[in-house]
Amino acid sequence: MPRTANVLPRRGTRFVIWLQERHVQRGAREVVWVDTLPRRIRRGPADAELRVVDAIGKKTYRVEDADAVRFRARPPYRGRTAGAPRPDANGHYDRLAPSAAGVDSANVFAVLKSVHAIWEHHFGHRLSWVYGVREPVCLEVIPHVESDNSWSGPGYVEYGFPRFDAGHEPPDRADPFAENFDAIAHEMGHVLLKGVIGNLPERRKTLEHRAHEEACADLVAAVASLNFDGEVNRIFAATRGRLFSDNTLSRLAERSLPAGRPARVLFNGRRLSGLRRARRRGDKHTYSLAFSGAAYDVLCGLYAGRLMDRGLVPDRRAALARGPRRVLAEIERRLPGRPGAAARESLLDARDEFARLLAAAWHALGGTVVSYASAVAALVAADRYGSHRGLLRWAFRNRGIKVPR
Repeated sequence: MPRTANVLPRRGTRFVIWLQERHVQRGAREVVWVDTLPRRIRRGPADAELRVVDAIGKKTYRVEDADAVRFRARPPYRGRTAGAPRPDANGHYDRLAPSAAGVDSANVFAVLKSVHAIWEHHFGHRLSWVYGVREPVCLEVIPHVESDNSWSGPGYVEYGFPRFDAGHEPPDRADPFAENFDAIAHEMGHVLLKGVIGNLPERRKTLEHRAHEEACADLVAAVASLNFDGEVNRIFAATRGRLFSDNTLSRLAERSLPAGRPARVLFNGRRLSGLRRARRRGDKHTYSLAFSGAAYDVLCGLYAGRLMDRGLVPDRRAALARGPRRVLAEIERRLPGRPGAAARESLLDARDEFARLLAAAWHALGGTVVSYASAVAALVAADRYGSHRGLLRWAFRNRGIKVPR
């Protein structure tokens, strides 16, 4: 029997989630289990860790156009709310129709719980749900907020609506970010990263610190997507196992853009030398592309290594250690036209090793002002046996990022 991509136990309460937005391939959905028992899920949905509040007409907690970080208000939200989803007679939510009231609330609850549990698995221990608050509280989730972006802050996450032409048209309420797996998981990434690395005062956060968090929040989303069998199957069907390419894994959609363009593409050739304008403007999202692109190269390199371990492609380890990107493409071209279960397992093995490296590096960076150089040094140190050192050094040096000797 093929190995399942899902690392989560099948117990608790069933939900159905969108792995892609509704308008993409008819909105691929997958049944997931949330680890809270049905009788312990309250209206919202809500449990001891997470509380969804479908606010009506709410502005973001954070003032969006402020030069400094300012807040209009803080959780909990006490205004008007829309209807909450209703479970079936047994307390499960997996039979909700796409048009049912509160379906976005159920989707965002289940995705956040799943992504959090996935990364607890990869870390190997419990992770906090909130940061920057003194008293123990659950995370407040607003699935619909009056914004063209998604936001996270101390004790909350909230999701807006895409806007298609630089803000001149009204938001597209037909495709809320609360139905976008990558957008939901990206904000969970910010929560997890601030919980592990820490949330420094704004004045201490350099551009590289902010850009590193953006890049790693994207990586949180990408790795999480590889824990769903339906998504792994779609990736292999679309790429035939050739992941070193522009594909559904490497495209992230924190912001939905015209013509289906993603917000950021992990498969990219961006170097720091070509991002000077982003640096001058303090554009952390664009500046993050060099780091996330290098990290995606590492994931593809780990995958290539597992393919070679299984004899699915010729052994090119020596060439791969020297790092030319063309070697990765060449290795994947040698895959059979329809790669089977062994190639799929190679990806899952690479996913697990990649996630372990990231988790160990983030722990090592705790309490520090992160630079790209310190982040790479932490990744190299996380490679306990040095088996991936050549790959790591090449991937980041190729982007103009300083690597340890």
